[in-house]
Amino acid sequence: MLKDVLQKIRRGATDIDSIARDLGIGRGTLDAILEMAVRERYLEKAGTTSSCGACFLGSRCKVKPSECSNTEMYIVTPQGKKYAGF
Repeated sequence: MLKDVLQKIRRGATDIDSIARDLGIGRGTLDAILEMAVRERYLEKAGTTSSCGACFLGSRCKVKPSECSNTEMYIVTPQGKKYAGF
């Protein structure tokens, strides 16, 4: 399941509820997976910016600018890429 989560995030998924729904798991389960992935350094939390133009996600982001500051964003680390095989 962790590899599936990493793949979704790597492809630009940012909406946690949508990721959980797509994977057929509950939000609490996904939150636990994300916490573990950060702790194990497969993911790192990314800071949000005040400008979409300065965001690391660029055109891949599906978050509305008005909702950006309330969104947790993650980046797959090199260790996470290695673990997931991409």
